[in-house]
Amino acid sequence: MYEILKEFTFEAAHHLAVNVADGHPYSRLHGHSFKAEIFLRGEPDPATSWVVDFGKIDRVLKGLREQLDHHYLNEIEGLEVSAHFLIRRDGGLHQYVSIDDRAWHAGASEWKGRARCNDFSIGVELEGADDVPFSEHQYEALAELTRALFARYGRLDLAGHSDVAPGRKTDPGPWFDWERFEAAVT
Repeated sequence: MYEILKEFTFEAAHHLAVNVADGHPYSRLHGHSFKAEIFLRGEPDPATSWVVDFGKIDRVLKGLREQLDHHYLNEIEGLEVSAHFLIRRDGGLHQYVSIDDRAWHAGASEWKGRARCNDFSIGVELEGADDVPFSEHQYEALAELTRALFARYGRLDLAGHSDVAPGRKTDPGPWFDWERFEAAVT
């Protein structure tokens, strides 16, 4: 098994359009230095002895850099990735998008025959990975948030990205205890 890591950096600007008070520095245009990493793992192709053609990686990175470097990120189509809420490992709850606004968390998706879940759902991301158990703090914060949403909107369906975009998304993954979560919010 071989592992390959390629990095590139770019400079870009953006602004935060939601959940930022007027006059806050982030409400204005501001720039950042970004570092992006591409990590590949695999067995070498028997015919070439390569995991991947470095030239192909370089061409992809060059295209990304040209698209991103010294550009205004809010205007680049396809970067509309966000969630309404993020729950960190320590249980910290962060809201990025108003629940009255559309967030871009599910992508191409369908739930109970209805496509485009971003149009009618509330996205909550849990910090972690598919192969790591979630923390006690995360379950507590998620249950509290869900009960508050139920109080405002009535009982809502509960689904993971893996339910609305199977094959494309895998979270929350096998470590998420759905029974525990559902018991905590009913």
